[in-house]
Amino acid sequence: MGDRVERIKRSLKGTRSVGSAWTAFRRRQHDRWIEKEQECYEKFGFSLEEHHQDSTLRSRVEMVLRGRGVSPRPKPKGSFHIVYASAHNDFWDAHHIPPELSMFGEVSTFYFADHGWDLSLKGLLSQRGGLNLRFLDFIRSLHRRSPIDLILTYFSGREIFVKTIEAIKSLGIIICTFHLDDRFSFRGNLEQGTWSGPVQVARNYDLNMTHAPESLVKYQAIGALALLWPLAASPRLCKPMDVPFRYDVAFVGSPHGRRPYFIRELRRRGIPVEVFGPGWPRGRIENSRINEVFCSSKINLSFGDIGYSQYQCGKARDFEVPMCGALLLASHNPHLSAYYELDKEIFTFGAIDDCAAKIRWILENPHMAEEARIRARARSLREHTWERRISTLLETLGLLPPITVPPGTD
Repeated sequence: MGDRVERIKRSLKGTRSVGSAWTAFRRRQHDRWIEKEQECYEKFGFSLEEHHQDSTLRSRVEMVLRGRGVSPRPKPKGSFHIVYASAHNDFWDAHHIPPELSMFGEVSTFYFADHGWDLSLKGLLSQRGGLNLRFLDFIRSLHRRSPIDLILTYFSGREIFVKTIEAIKSLGIIICTFHLDDRFSFRGNLEQGTWSGPVQVARNYDLNMTHAPESLVKYQAIGALALLWPLAASPRLCKPMDVPFRYDVAFVGSPHGRRPYFIRELRRRGIPVEVFGPGWPRGRIENSRINEVFCSSKINLSFGDIGYSQYQCGKARDFEVPMCGALLLASHNPHLSAYYELDKEIFTFGAIDDCAAKIRWILENPHMAEEARIRARARSLREHTWERRISTLLETLGLLPPITVPPGTD
């Protein structure tokens, strides 16, 4: 019965009238959710501008570490022992960050998914205690055999306990975490007395990393240290391919939020959009083929929408597509201009009509599109590799000496 109801719901949402009304309703709902959470933390008197003027993050990190008896000394690249821990063990987790960390030394990994983690909320909550104990035992045993310089986690309040973080810190280990959903779910849901979002554990980590500038104020407001740490791409995985163009416009990703509505409306305007991913008719595409789709598409769409809302956050595609030497047309996130030159390296769009107009213009100007691909690839290699992001983290922690740029160079 439940499956039948879900099929009816999906069918109704697929019609233009119901789909438009549902998208508009959910957009208002998600907009307000984001706005209320942002207002809640901004009322403490902090601002994004103040954070950008603050150049003392490394000093504050050093003071926090010294306060618990940890005084990191810079080490040569390649000599570190780093642990990467996450609830998942999917392609992104296993093949992106850990191999990039290995450029800096030995890497050990711990995934809840390898220890019986149940993706369902009920399963996770019932197993969380045992998983935390296994993780802590793993760290203690590993640290005795090979001292750990840094633990980097992809955990929030749903996965890790405060007492687990504190027990790790008592071993003299630096522990940091990054968050990808803190603009929408900084608090998250209250589950068995625990907030599922970063707010539950952020103050206990030595340093938090966020890719959303708007979220920095949230960490400031609760007394946690946070580093703006944009997403990136791996040149090892994201490579140009010498393949002919097969698609005018393509999108690789899941059909959540307003994406189905947006794709449907583009097609109604005569834009042929090919879509790939779980939930679309074509289904999931093998990871080994994603680069091929990027490079064989004249234009690659990226949607940075948070849920159904008008608000944006960074997406991995914003860096992976340009790193492949492919052309990116992304929903307009104002922060993208800090990473790429808009309309010269990548392109952005607003509403559906604007997106359709941009697509037609790009297709009618293939030489300019090719120049953009070349520029974006070069910019990505210079500035947007995971190696560079990890170096920034290690420098902030005092584990790597700061990179000095010779006078007169960029």
